[in-house]
Amino acid sequence: MDEIRLIEPTMDYADEIMGFRQEMMDAGDSFAGCGGLRNCASVREWLETLREYEDAATCPPGAVSSHTYLVVRLRDNRVVGMIDRRHHIEHPILGLWGGHMGYSVRTWRTVETGA
Repeated sequence: MDEIRLIEPTMDYADEIMGFRQEMMDAGDSFAGCGGLRNCASVREWLETLREYEDAATCPPGAVSSHTYLVVRLRDNRVVGMIDRRHHIEHPILGLWGGHMGYSVRTWRTVETGA
């Protein structure tokens, strides 16, 4: 089994992040646990959005503060998923249907082939 690690997103992973985003868009995925990646046109914009979410004082209204991590396969440095760790779930939807974690994973075919 491959070893993975949770890594804070940086520009070093820009190509992987945008590839992940495109695959999610193509699949019509919900982008669960991706820290608003769907709505960001660039990695730089997304990283700025993530910084806002990390602090309750700057977190957008209606959202909860959180930290988002890349799930990186170490053997080839490939982003195979994303996970969002929410600081609390004092939110009408998260308290009932969500939870402290949100996540998305690339399709198995993409992960295996590197396509």
